[in-house]
Amino acid sequence: MTEGEIIHSLKAHTDFLYCLAISPHGKTLASASKDKTIKLWQLANGQEICTLKGHTDAVFQVVFSPDKQTLVSGSKDKTIKVWNLQTTQEIHTFLGHTNWVTSLAISPDGQILVSSGFDKTIKLWNLQTGEELCTLRDHSYPVTSVAISPDGQTLVSGSKDKSIKVWSLQNANLIGTLTGHSKEVESIAICSDGKTLVSGGLDETIKLWNIDINQVIRTQICGYLGSVHCLTFSPDGQTLASGHKDGTIRFWNLNTGEELFKLRGHGLKGVNSIVFSPDGNFLASCAFWDKTIQIWRLR
Repeated sequence: MTEGEIIHSLKAHTDFLYCLAISPHGKTLASASKDKTIKLWQLANGQEICTLKGHTDAVFQVVFSPDKQTLVSGSKDKTIKVWNLQTTQEIHTFLGHTNWVTSLAISPDGQILVSSGFDKTIKLWNLQTGEELCTLRDHSYPVTSVAISPDGQTLVSGSKDKSIKVWSLQNANLIGTLTGHSKEVESIAICSDGKTLVSGGLDETIKLWNIDINQVIRTQICGYLGSVHCLTFSPDGQTLASGHKDGTIRFWNLNTGEELFKLRGHGLKGVNSIVFSPDGNFLASCAFWDKTIQIWRLR
């Protein structure tokens, strides 16, 4: 992976884009927008498949289930919706958050949905039945991001309170609290090795952590790039990608912290969502104040 080129620019949403997700089989891209809709696209050719309508306010998050059968969305309307991808119909609406739904994650076995909210809570749900399993309330400010380890044992949450919490997903117990960011944590991601966590935020730093021992491994100062809005690992776990306020997407060697290359396709608009295809050959991105999705071929 040495560089990238835009192969498709997708323009169909009528308002800002907030989140992108790519299906486990790598064929479908989902986009969530302030226009209250979710759109599904064919990743290979950029063709729009359909539009999912049901939310009454901005859609902040979308995530595919591991079984490829369902899509889950979270909205400013405080609801979580589950969609059947075969029929494109809404299956369930989960009610429980008292403020915006900010982030979603699904356990590798597809049984547990985790949601976070502007209401400072994290909720665990039975994805199949919609039953709320429990509510975690240890953050003192809104929770911005949640992630689940590949083995399904660990849940991690980032918050505007500047902290990162590590939880046992099995019993919902708090394992540890990671501190070090001086401003709000905007994004977190767990590597495929299951122990490497990355976090970024408004303090213009990227921090790499070992969550087995709850210690920071490395801090990268990104002051010249502005706030770190989104982070994701390549499927092979060797490369970290980050989206920044200056409109760039940066690629880093995970082991050394060396910057490998950068992509710019959204002008100076801050990049707020990036996602790799499962084979690592493509990346999709979107930005604040932008209605365009860029699909990149990486090489």
